[in-house]
Amino acid sequence: MPTAHLPSGIHLTYRDSGSPPSSTPGSYTTLLCLHGVAFSASIFTLAAQIAPSKNIRLITYSQRGYTGSTPLTSEEAALAADPVACARDYVEDLVEFLEYLAREEEGIEKVVLVGWSKGTNLCVGLLSPLFTSISSDIRARGLKHVKSVVLYEPPGNLMGLPLTEDYKAAMLAPIPEGLGKEERDGIVARRFGDWIGGYYDHPDVSSEEYATNPTGHFTFAADQDWARQAHEPGMVPHGFHWRLASFSSEIAAISISAATSSSIPITLLYNRRSAAYLIEAARCWKDWGGNVKEIGGGKGNHFWFVEDAEGWLEAVTKAIGELEGMEIAERQYLQQHPSLSTSIAFISQHQQVFQRDMISAIFLYNHKGEVLISRLYRQDLKRSVADLFRVQVISNADVRSPVTTIGSTTFFHVKHENVYLAAVTRTNVNAALVFEFLYRVVGLGKDYFGKFDEESVKSNFVLIYELLDEILDFGYPQNSESDTLKMFITTEGVKSERALAADSSKITIQATGAMSWRRSDIKYRKNEAFIDVIENVNVLISNTGAVLRADVSAQVMMRAYLSGMPECKFGLNDKLLLDESAFQSGSSSTTRTKAAKAAAGSVTLEDCQFHQCVKLGKFDTDRTISFTPPDGSFELMRYRATENINLPFRIHPIVKEIGTRKVEYQIAVKANFGSKLYASNVVIKIPTPLNAVNVDTRVSQGKAKYDASCNSIIWKISRFTGQSEYVLSAEADLASMTHQKAWSRPPISMDFGILMFTSSGLLVRYLKVFEKSNYQSVKWVRYLTKAGSYEVRF
Repeated sequence: MPTAHLPSGIHLTYRDSGSPPSSTPGSYTTLLCLHGVAFSASIFTLAAQIAPSKNIRLITYSQRGYTGSTPLTSEEAALAADPVACARDYVEDLVEFLEYLAREEEGIEKVVLVGWSKGTNLCVGLLSPLFTSISSDIRARGLKHVKSVVLYEPPGNLMGLPLTEDYKAAMLAPIPEGLGKEERDGIVARRFGDWIGGYYDHPDVSSEEYATNPTGHFTFAADQDWARQAHEPGMVPHGFHWRLASFSSEIAAISISAATSSSIPITLLYNRRSAAYLIEAARCWKDWGGNVKEIGGGKGNHFWFVEDAEGWLEAVTKAIGELEGMEIAERQYLQQHPSLSTSIAFISQHQQVFQRDMISAIFLYNHKGEVLISRLYRQDLKRSVADLFRVQVISNADVRSPVTTIGSTTFFHVKHENVYLAAVTRTNVNAALVFEFLYRVVGLGKDYFGKFDEESVKSNFVLIYELLDEILDFGYPQNSESDTLKMFITTEGVKSERALAADSSKITIQATGAMSWRRSDIKYRKNEAFIDVIENVNVLISNTGAVLRADVSAQVMMRAYLSGMPECKFGLNDKLLLDESAFQSGSSSTTRTKAAKAAAGSVTLEDCQFHQCVKLGKFDTDRTISFTPPDGSFELMRYRATENINLPFRIHPIVKEIGTRKVEYQIAVKANFGSKLYASNVVIKIPTPLNAVNVDTRVSQGKAKYDASCNSIIWKISRFTGQSEYVLSAEADLASMTHQKAWSRPPISMDFGILMFTSSGLLVRYLKVFEKSNYQSVKWVRYLTKAGSYEVRF
């Protein structure tokens, strides 16, 4: 096996399966596998032999102390060295080896880290900012070369878990006295091998009912050289010795931060018939909110990757694909559900403004660190992040700062009586605003139930959740004036006199019409109002050309630079509005005829949601959108449309598979909108088979190239004029495969932006501004249609 000589003076032997046949850099997945205790890099021999046929390049190295690599020092061998310092050395070796691969091996820029057994400690140590034994600079150097991470059956001690009964039964039985060190170490190694290699028939994993004794054991093929080289039982004592931290609670905190705060996608895989200590680790990781998946079909144990190397590689590859798919799915979900998130495109244009005041979660703790109240507002955090604050702040007497940053997660906290209030964010928020908000929460608690302490929080938790949902909307602070809130959030004994006297119809007006969003002394030399109608069109077309899905999710953005306290009236070609206004009783036949023509060009809006400045009573009565706008930029409304959607583009794909060695493409794209309009930044993504090795493209407009990293032809057209039609022709040569599988044919996807066009047909009929000084104002309207999920099957 080759040897890597690292800058630190350490040398590591490693095994490289090599690039898959007929592959190009970036067209395959590179796995860097990290072995566990008592087994060297040779344990992955069978997987390395099969990897190229799976379009995988598998690399693994023997850690220091194992045969061929730098030996342990005398202190390390005698277990006298600092165990955390040993862990630091192993993680730093990993970083230097990643840099070695990127520098010395062709085609390796980023790898998927696959840690097995104790090797998972190296992955977590690299990912977690709480493993402070390595510097942030070293961590950044390593993560630069990591695409994603797979933890394959980590031990329970990585999660800070106590020993399970199966471990105690196998490992903690008395050792006969009078034996030498080598004999004692040999007994420990044999017990460890019997325990970790056992097949366990657990009664009910979901109920934590585990078998203590194995029903069989995995055995190596003793006649194979690689098997003899792989097993190094003499490393068991040292493998038990080194760890990421001195105490189990600290190790748990390190793992929690890796599970919840890492920017690198990470998943955990386990087998059902493995030892209980390994399955408990998977359960714990899942409880923290981490991604967990069972593999092996209920048959494998800790050595399934040796027993069925092909099945294991397929399971790992599938898990990696799902990690990448989750990121894509999350982006698509946010685009398709505007009630959960402002348009992604708009956020990218105004990111600094929007993220300034964004809070991801609120937690209330008692003085023991127990969570009293937890409320998550955004999807960038998981509930298990609450444990980080308990371990790192409440349980740490040395922490004095009200702001604590752990990795990319920041906690802002205040303490009142015996209650901690913590706001959590992953963005660069306005700290003063967050603290002001937390003190407002305390003030509201006092206004509602007199005293804000642990007892009152427990007695009024339903009310607190209701208040938090009202004063924080998707992470953005809202109206927190107690007098206003008491108009529509009432409890016995705190209902204000104004609320008792108010009519129920006034409650809605007070809730959405309070003027806390605008000052009365605003003045502009030039009064202007800008309206942006931004539509995301979602389309799915079958391979026969039938439209399976066509809908629009949209938002109306407004920028108001108006003096004083203006009242604005906003009109759309809303079908219900036109129907009601035009066909009311008593209208003449001429009026009804004109109304019918107007309604014919109308649209049906669904799921309308408005900014709090809109007077909902007026909208419910006569469909008039009347409001006093906030100063500057804001989202006026959101809506959906599902009827009579105008498809801006039609894609006509002809794809032919010529045997098993070639695929021919003929893709025609036509713009259906007017010839005076044009689409910009058009990107068409055309999938190719996974074993495509050479793709030749020809286009009538724009540029096209094959991207091996996503197995697609990327066709870019900077300007696509309306009513035009452009064609792409391509041929893809395919590499031969050992196991030929049918191509799944993922859909063709498209991205674009079209100014002054709406797929729903929505039009702004008028925007009127009324102000007591009767000034003249200038109004501007712009329409923009963008691709949401725009896909065509073939």
